[in-house]
Amino acid sequence: MASPDTVDSEWVRNEWNRMLAHRHTDRGGGAAAPFRIVPLLLGPMPALPFIGNYHGIDFGAATDEPGYRRAFGMLVKALAGEPPGPDPYHRGPLILPPGLAADPPMAPSQRGAIDEALLLLRSPNPVAILAQRHYPLGRIAAVLAQRLGEQYGAERVVQIAPLNDPGTDGATYFAHLARQAGLDGTVVGAGTWRQALEERLRGDPWALVVRDFDQGPDGPRRALAAELRALAGGGRARIAVLGGVHLAEQIYATPELSLLRGASPVMLDDPTALDLVHWQRELFPALAPCPAELDAIAECSGGHPRLIQHALVALGLGQDWRAALADTRPYEPLLTPYYPHRESVCRLLRQGIPGLAQGWDPDPLVRGLYWDNLLARRGGRYAWRSAGIEDAARRLLGCGG
Repeated sequence: MASPDTVDSEWVRNEWNRMLAHRHTDRGGGAAAPFRIVPLLLGPMPALPFIGNYHGIDFGAATDEPGYRRAFGMLVKALAGEPPGPDPYHRGPLILPPGLAADPPMAPSQRGAIDEALLLLRSPNPVAILAQRHYPLGRIAAVLAQRLGEQYGAERVVQIAPLNDPGTDGATYFAHLARQAGLDGTVVGAGTWRQALEERLRGDPWALVVRDFDQGPDGPRRALAAELRALAGGGRARIAVLGGVHLAEQIYATPELSLLRGASPVMLDDPTALDLVHWQRELFPALAPCPAELDAIAECSGGHPRLIQHALVALGLGQDWRAALADTRPYEPLLTPYYPHRESVCRLLRQGIPGLAQGWDPDPLVRGLYWDNLLARRGGRYAWRSAGIEDAARRLLGCGG
């Protein structure tokens, strides 16, 4: 395990140096080293000798289940001496660490968003399904693609998702999308990807579902937005894009330059009381739902899907769900990314959040807190999504009372 704090430990430095010496000892005959070095990062790469020669796996950035599964998949490949490949996502059984709960299943209310999207997709304008973090966009995309398949035929519905690697170059980015779309290996960039897709699906109308639009680097993502706009302009493609802050940026930021300016937005709403009943039945089918208790969970969690899930698990296990939500541990993965900005967050906690809630807030911090699902829009203004989140931010970021 490697973190910046390890540099301050003399014991760690000594162990690291001994390990390097042992690995590079001449064993004769070209024998392979008896072990592999795989730095597991919890923060920036520490300043240890030669550690930059090894490819680290960043578990510190794995703040949700998909990120953790990708990091774990990279670790499995590294231990086997194999390259991670374009999609190292681990799809097998996996026990998640405490505080990193699985995303909840799709809620009944979210099926309403799918119905709205299908209605809007009768026109050629792209549809953007927008969600704050921790909503199950993958499940929503799958159901939407199935419904579109009933209209256009399953063979004329394409599902794609960008690589979740901020270092991906444009050629690799679009080659990955081409493989997902069943295109041949000649795709080398954005333009050839679009041309190959249109050629494969020429003739009757067809549908494209893009999930996890936010993943990957900014340059290829903008190129993808431009190609989606061009595809929609042809009139035959029905395009639905699912994402969060980066998708919202393409719609609301500098509208005169926005590449998805004409997209019709569909915003996922907060979970309803019926959603909580549905989630509880999926988690613990034998447990009879208590409406009053589920209402209390919805209120205490502020409607945050991860916190609802955390409370429902505690309830199903016979534990005190209120105590579970009062603990700081479920909030740690939500707030850790804001530790470098703790002074600014503490200022918001002391002074309040100014201004009216907007589709694209001009303040990057407020915008980030909203799309990371720590803030909600209530009465036309921003508010902390729950008292628990606000309290945890004070305690975890050292803001005081």
